[in-house]
Parts: sequence; C-alpha cells; structure tokens
Amino acid sequence: MRTVLLAAFAAVPMCSAAKEPSVVAEVQLSTVTVRQRPKGNILWQKTLDGADNIQALVAGDQVLMVDNRFGPPRAEVSVYALLSGTQLWTKKVDSSVYAETRLNKYFLSYTVTGASSSSATLILNKADGAALQDIPGKRVAEAQNKLLFWLENTVDGYEPTRLNYVVYDAGANERTPLNYLIRQRSGCGEVVKDTLRPQNWERFTNHYVSATRKDDCGAFVTRFDWMQPGNAKPLVYPQSEKR
Repeated sequence: MRTVLLAAFAAVPMCSAAKEPSVVAEVQLSTVTVRQRPKGNILWQKTLDGADNIQALVAGDQVLMVDNRFGPPRAEVSVYALLSGTQLWTKKVDSSVYAETRLNKYFLSYTVTGASSSSATLILNKADGAALQDIPGKRVAEAQNKLLFWLENTVDGYEPTRLNYVVYDAGANERTPLNYLIRQRSGCGEVVKDTLRPQNWERFTNHYVSATRKDDCGAFVTRFDWMQPGNAKPLVYPQSEKR
C-alpha cells in the first residue's frame, strides 16, 4: 500500500515574472478559490466534496488541484485554465500525493510503504497530464534542467561504500543511473560510516555528491560530480580540508 503525509497548504503565488495583479489559489475547507491580487477579485471557485486533503497551486497559465483521499490512499489530479476555470485534464493516481511544478512539468511525490518506506516521484506533462517518468527516489538536488534523485533502500542504510542515484534530464525526458563506489584508501583499513553523525553521511549541491566516511586514518570525503555522469573518477580528500 502507498501512503504519503501532506503538510497543510498555504496559498501559492504564481511563479512567473508576470506583473501585478498576480493570481493565487487559496484552499479553505473543501473549496478552492482562485483570485487576483492585490484587490482580491474572485475569478472562479471549485468545491471538492469528500476530500481528506486538498492542495492547489498556480503554475503559469494553469491551476493544479489535488484531491487526496486516505482510505485507501488515492488522489485525483486536475488542471484548470487560470483565468476561466475550464478543466483541461484530470488524472487518477493510486496514492495520495504532494504536487510541485518544476521545469515546466508537474512532479507528484508519494511514499511507497512495505517492509520499509521509500519515496517516489511521478512526473506529468503539463499540457495533457501524460505520465513521463515514475522515478523510485527522493529528489535531493537540481541544476539547470537536471534533477538528482537518491534511490532509498536499494542498499542497507549502514552500507558505507555504495551510493545509488538517478539523474533526470527534464529537457530530454531521460534518466541516467549513477552507481558510485567509495573505495578504501591505501593503508587506511576498512571504510565505515560515523553512526554518531548521520547528518554528515551525504551532502548534495547543484554539482556534487559529497560522502563523508571514516577509516583508520580518520574522516575523509569522496566527492562525485553528478552533473558529469561519464566522469567516474571522484575527488578524495581529508574532511579537515574544506572544499
């Protein structure tokens, strides 16, 4: 069974360079109100009866609404024209989801439950709601038109040397697996994770995955360039060196 916990939704302003008045979608109880700012003129409203959780967001010339039901988990995702409220498309999903708009696409994140929980992301075409990708991972970094997803639970959480990721190229709608290996340093013994500092195990930027590990010689960092998937040679340096 798939489930996801959603945070309370606040009104989201239109993420574009358009001049005021902007448009917001506000959720109150089971009703979504789309209004202009700053005067607050109501453009249109939509009531979603029976929803357990409603999310609404403005994305360019569209409004996306998510009608989440929790028993069993499922969602209906609908997209409307920003100014008229005309429904453009709708899609049913066998999970409750949390929606975002990025790189001119809709990203629906959800949680897969079973022996252990993990994150996944369904990517939809904004124009017609067609499913472009379903990536079994958690988004951890973004640069240009590429996103990095961490593949949770593909290895044991305390396994110190293997790192599994996927790079999604939104422009080409292609994904590339990245399977990194942290190697032992010469004469320094076994590589382990510092179980007292799990927050330091991996750090992500818009260019690098930096994994901190320990061995008999001390703490060290192995840095991989995820923006260059063909470049398999990482940079290795002592943690005391700030780079």
